[in-house]
Amino acid sequence: MEIIYQAWTHKDIEARVLEAAQTLMLMPGVKMPASIQAIWREYKDDYGKAKTHYRRRPEAAAIDRMYETWEWINALESEADRKLLYGWARVKVHKGMKLSSYALENMMNDRQLKRKIDQLNHWIANNLNRLYFVRLTDGVDPVSETEHKSHQQTVSSKSCVRGANHFMAQGAKPKNIPSLHEKMKPAA
Repeated sequence: MEIIYQAWTHKDIEARVLEAAQTLMLMPGVKMPASIQAIWREYKDDYGKAKTHYRRRPEAAAIDRMYETWEWINALESEADRKLLYGWARVKVHKGMKLSSYALENMMNDRQLKRKIDQLNHWIANNLNRLYFVRLTDGVDPVSETEHKSHQQTVSSKSCVRGANHFMAQGAKPKNIPSLHEKMKPAA
């Protein structure tokens, strides 16, 4: 089993924010008629005579991603930053308004607006990378203890048992350092 981690970048976040704004534009309006039968009586003679038109609807997965993206944006600390990012996305996907006029409304120029949006997208990407995703780039080693069910009762080293702080028996001398033997001879 190989798990590969792919970090979020500010470009990924920018694309998701724009997709969320576009999905919101494709959502149907909430306007519902009071009585469908009254409308039917009024228009039944004209039914089928008008030109048909197709209105694109968003996919269910896009709606889920939209709500997830909103959670990311709402995690921003400043309300002004949240409004700026929502407004920027709306202007970017909506026809009729230009980014330069939106930047002027927010007392910025085009370059300052782009830098601020990039900064917010970087913050969201860093937050996602830090909080939500496990950073695994190599396959899981089946030999290592990665399970939470490990109940090891033995200790592999005597130095860890009951406060022992050395590996040699008491009074033992190292055999691999001859000069140390002479220094450690008992005083006569």
